[in-house]
Amino acid sequence: MRGMFADVAISNAEFVLADALPAFANGELGELGDALQVCAFFRQRGTTTMLREGHAAAWHLVNMQSAGAFTHALTRLPDAAKVTAWAKPLWDAIASGYWDAARTIAGLSRTSWNPDYEYEDDFLYVHFVLRFLIQAEPLGGAEAVLARWEEALEGGFDLRLDICRALIERDAAEFDGGLRALMAERAERVWGQVERQVITDDPSIWYPHVSVEGLALLRLATQVVGLETDVHYPQCPELARGPSPFVYDGEAWRVLHYQPTRA
Repeated sequence: MRGMFADVAISNAEFVLADALPAFANGELGELGDALQVCAFFRQRGTTTMLREGHAAAWHLVNMQSAGAFTHALTRLPDAAKVTAWAKPLWDAIASGYWDAARTIAGLSRTSWNPDYEYEDDFLYVHFVLRFLIQAEPLGGAEAVLARWEEALEGGFDLRLDICRALIERDAAEFDGGLRALMAERAERVWGQVERQVITDDPSIWYPHVSVEGLALLRLATQVVGLETDVHYPQCPELARGPSPFVYDGEAWRVLHYQPTRA
């Protein structure tokens, strides 16, 4: 990573957050999109720091802050304003093993498709994870969700559907192949966006290198389902796969330079 540009990306994220957090706390930034932007700048700060310094402490901290900020937003929003598929802060929580935060997000999330803002298959993906992997509902209802997901694809193909099926069937080989294919698909898409300058400036420094969704899927596979997985997956750095050294605090987002308690 280009150190000078990494430093700029971190500084820019901190500059935006310092200005945004008070407005977010008092409700001036009250839309779901505002919350996602706050979480994105936390993610930029932590992911870039992890890539620059070669350890994951800052990454686990900002995942805590992102999850807490998102939870704060969900408590204020009516169901009509929620979009279940807009789930990156959920992946932040799962990727660091903040299960209390993930369960809280699950309890606050909309349980029906919001057709004005999301595709049905995208909704069903996150809904499935929340119900059957986070809230641990009986798997008897899982097949109906998967079947509806397949119908919503209208003959199309979704690697995430295969991954979720592999998880509930505890099929390590299918999960491995599905995740590798998903990460290859992401790499092609994201690097193409960088080349076309759809992704520019600070995000181009860090976003192509780390998939928080991939890391979250690995955490679900190993800690919830109990699968044996490989050590090395593209865009899922091994250093981020260890446990968070911190105790989760849902209010950590309120302080930019929060000092977490060690587990």
